[in-house]
Amino acid sequence: MDEGLKLFHLMALEYGIKPQMDHYINVVDLLGRAGRLEDAYNFIQNLEVEPERGVWLCLLSACRVHQNVKLGGIAAKNLLKMEPNRGSNYVQLLNLYVDGGMREEAASLRTLMRQKGLKKNPGCSWIEVKNELEVFYSSDSSSTKTIEIYETLQSLRSIMKKRGDYETEAI
Repeated sequence: MDEGLKLFHLMALEYGIKPQMDHYINVVDLLGRAGRLEDAYNFIQNLEVEPERGVWLCLLSACRVHQNVKLGGIAAKNLLKMEPNRGSNYVQLLNLYVDGGMREEAASLRTLMRQKGLKKNPGCSWIEVKNELEVFYSSDSSSTKTIEIYETLQSLRSIMKKRGDYETEAI
């Protein structure tokens, strides 16, 4: 982590490379993964440019992992200010509240999402069956190849279980 920060600072100082938003996002991600959430927030506060969505999303994700509801709330509020009608921003904040045991806040946010007509998109997966790509959504069994998909998943689960790579029975 320290090496990554060192390289970021050397970009401009030694090599004359002006940091772009992706570089800032990477630094926030680096600090966030290391649990240095306050440092990540201070880094964002000291940017010479307006942080984009990815910066706040990285901080919010790290706050969820490290259970820092306070900073996560700040990140989420910035996301909501930038994109007030993007459902995934609300879902990220909702997940933070749920993980943090903040049931009342989560319930209020769910109500607000319903009032705004915002919904969580279902999980999406895909699998290749006999050289054809099949896309399916969580709890959706409308595909003509649902049985074949689940048989393939069952086969993969069995192989993984034999190798010791899989611990659960549920699919």
